[in-house]
Amino acid sequence: MADISNKTLAILVGIALVVSVIGIFGPGFTGKATTAQGTAYIYPLGALAISIVDNSIDFLNGTIDNTGCTIDSWDGSRTSGCQGTTWLSTKDVFIINNTGTVNSSVKIKASKDAATWLGGTSPSQQYRVGAGNCASGPESTYAELGTSDSDLCDQLNVGEILEVPMKVTLADNANTGQQTNTITFTAYQI
Repeated sequence: MADISNKTLAILVGIALVVSVIGIFGPGFTGKATTAQGTAYIYPLGALAISIVDNSIDFLNGTIDNTGCTIDSWDGSRTSGCQGTTWLSTKDVFIINNTGTVNSSVKIKASKDAATWLGGTSPSQQYRVGAGNCASGPESTYAELGTSDSDLCDQLNVGEILEVPMKVTLADNANTGQQTNTITFTAYQI
């Protein structure tokens, strides 16, 4: 290898010193720390759910005299026009439970109107909130049940229940044989 002159060596040492000084005090890949921040997001969703603990009301059967027959499933009471001893005579209600993680409003509707389900002259099918923990807007008096959504409870809190009885009125010319009607309860998050 050829000898390096003192002048060349001095230039190389000078360059090395400049690079070292820049590396220590200037920008570049040094041991200096820097920070930056980010943001984490999460969007938990509530679970909207209701269950029907008792999903049927059975008014049972009997005959009807010419004054008509009204049966209330809340307490099994019936008018004198309900003949025979096999009609409903005890409490039988739907029991609705808010099993979700959010409060909800609850609507109710039937698959058939009273004329289709019960038949005869001036039939009626009604519903109400008999008991439970409807925090807001319970339908506490009987109202006619139709085939479109009707308000049942404006606020049913998580873990709370509703007892929902029905009342039916039949004439002596009502449909005969077993008649069924599907009652649908729908929850909406509030």
